[in-house]
Amino acid sequence: MYVIGPRPPVKAERVDLVPLVRRGFVYTESSDAVWRVAEPARRWEPLRAKLVARGYRVAQSYIPPSVRAYLEGGRRPELGGGVAAVHLAGGVWRWRMGEERGVGCPPARYVAYWGRRPRCGGVLVDLRLVYRRGFWIEAAERFGDVWLLKAWRGDPGDVLDALYLLAAEAVRLLEAFSSVTGVGVDAVLEVLETNSAAALAEAVFHFEAERRGYVVEDSRRSFDMPYFDMARARSPGVYRRVAELDFKSLFPSLVVKYGVDPTTARPCASGLEAGVLGRYCFDGGPVADVVGRWLRRRLGAADRWESEALKWLMNAGIGAWGKAGWGMICEPCLLAVRAEAARLFDEAWRLFSPIYGDTDSIYVEERRAGDVLRWAESLGGLRLELKRVWDVLLLAPARGGGAAEKNYVKMGAGVWEVKGGLLRPHDLPLAVRLRYRDVVRAAVEGGDPLGVAVGALLEAPPEQLFIYKAVWRRRLAEVKKATPLHVAARHFAERCTCDPVDVFYLPGRGVVYVPWLALGGEPRPAALEEVRRAAVEYVERLWKFHALGLAS
Repeated sequence: MYVIGPRPPVKAERVDLVPLVRRGFVYTESSDAVWRVAEPARRWEPLRAKLVARGYRVAQSYIPPSVRAYLEGGRRPELGGGVAAVHLAGGVWRWRMGEERGVGCPPARYVAYWGRRPRCGGVLVDLRLVYRRGFWIEAAERFGDVWLLKAWRGDPGDVLDALYLLAAEAVRLLEAFSSVTGVGVDAVLEVLETNSAAALAEAVFHFEAERRGYVVEDSRRSFDMPYFDMARARSPGVYRRVAELDFKSLFPSLVVKYGVDPTTARPCASGLEAGVLGRYCFDGGPVADVVGRWLRRRLGAADRWESEALKWLMNAGIGAWGKAGWGMICEPCLLAVRAEAARLFDEAWRLFSPIYGDTDSIYVEERRAGDVLRWAESLGGLRLELKRVWDVLLLAPARGGGAAEKNYVKMGAGVWEVKGGLLRPHDLPLAVRLRYRDVVRAAVEGGDPLGVAVGALLEAPPEQLFIYKAVWRRRLAEVKKATPLHVAARHFAERCTCDPVDVFYLPGRGVVYVPWLALGGEPRPAALEEVRRAAVEYVERLWKFHALGLAS
């Protein structure tokens, strides 16, 4: 952590760095001294508030010193060594590492857990730092909805299996972060305990600036960033043989193409539009150079996890220019990149009338894909790729007319993707969620999607009549107006020490069903057929099925 200004009232030593301080929306050189704070990192948060209140400027106040040890070369990342997951059940720690299983502490470099921290050696990986929604939800997203039936069973062996699959995935991503940044996995995890991938990216930005003799002030944004969304659709319906074209790392590519960098941003008459701030010019700098290095690496990356880590770092680092907290803020930088992306999007829409478009993706009839690719070749510095040709693209209708924003289904060659809260099956009873592909297929083929859903419920075993959700206890404590989900969550929270709380519930008319009670006033027993009828009535009320029917 650095302090910019006169000698601060804390343990600190003066260093030979030029401070870049925020004046308005740009950074300028200052003649003030720069001091490296020698206080323990645990005191940095209160120290920052105290120093800022006294008129000092600070830098790198949110980056753990463990990160610097790697960036300076004092430590080197160690990768590999095996991954294990551990789970406490019945007072015994059980582990899985590949096909091996045992009790106690596993012989692995990485020991992943969820909830209670084990007393084991190696690098301890709290999976909640990577997965924010609950491990059953994450397992279902990645490995199939049948994992939610295992959530119902709650068998310790199933828990351990889910944890291991997620742990193996998480460690590959964490090691990719480490490989890309040169920061060890232990330090990456320390960043994620209190921050996001953006802070890791910013640490690398700061270090590159420092290597060039500068220290960049931490600041906060001057105004709330305007809402940004470029989703557009032609009209709701079912389209066939649709080409999906995707700009590879659009925002990072624009940063590199125009040299967008917080340290050199300045108003000018001939620069990029930066929204309400007018036009800005940029002359590159440490941040643009780091993004350029990462971009080149991603464009050539063969490894999926390396590509994913680079995508996270670049997008998070750029997005952090407009974040709410402390950081390397640069509103004109972010607004300029957004505006240029929007200009390209408008041009594509004017030239090709796409079926659908969303920020960096364009969907057109298969026969028009070549025209779009040739247009992209003229842009310079940007790469547009034909990602896939889909057999079917279904755009859902909105309640108020037109296509619902960011709600679609893509199907082709055995692959299918569902996006958007309106169409995703997250709010459906498990029986319908497990057969949701059949529901969508009925819509695509002109059938009765609601009929398929009702049929699934009428045939379903009892445990599949409920919706599954994971609710964090801290969120539950903040709720002021309880929904049916929160009523059920409180019921389950009183009966376990888990976090998040696994909730199986079904909204009824005036009651909330849980296995096998009706909550509302005084809880009462609920018979199977009563719950089944309530499940059918619930799906009949959902706009989701009406939207699917209208789209077909």
